[in-house]
Amino acid sequence: MTKRLLITGATGKVGQAFITRFWEDPHFADFTVRALCHNRTLPPHDRLEIVRGSLSDQDVVNQAMDGVTHVLHLATCKETPDDIMDVAIKGMFWLLEASRVSPSFQQFILIGGDAGMGHFVYPHPIPVT
Repeated sequence: MTKRLLITGATGKVGQAFITRFWEDPHFADFTVRALCHNRTLPPHDRLEIVRGSLSDQDVVNQAMDGVTHVLHLATCKETPDDIMDVAIKGMFWLLEASRVSPSFQQFILIGGDAGMGHFVYPHPIPVT
């Protein structure tokens, strides 16, 4: 059985580094990677599928999750508070819900990146330590 790994945030620093190593590891030779890409995309690869759209769109997430066995959720953003809520909260909810009802789903891995640690787009009156 071919396994399909959905990666959100695949075009980011962590995602790109992960994918390169993932494809090189013989333990994962039976995996296809599906990347949910919003603003950027990845170079073509024979084991890569691209789904274009926003993590905050339930229909896009459901399409991306079709036939997926594993999820690696790396996506985050640091633009506006509304964008952060759409990706971090709404996007996470749609991923978890689609995973819950999927007959093929097996594992969900959540990894936070640097944007989760305080990239602020507006001034703060006190120092951030």
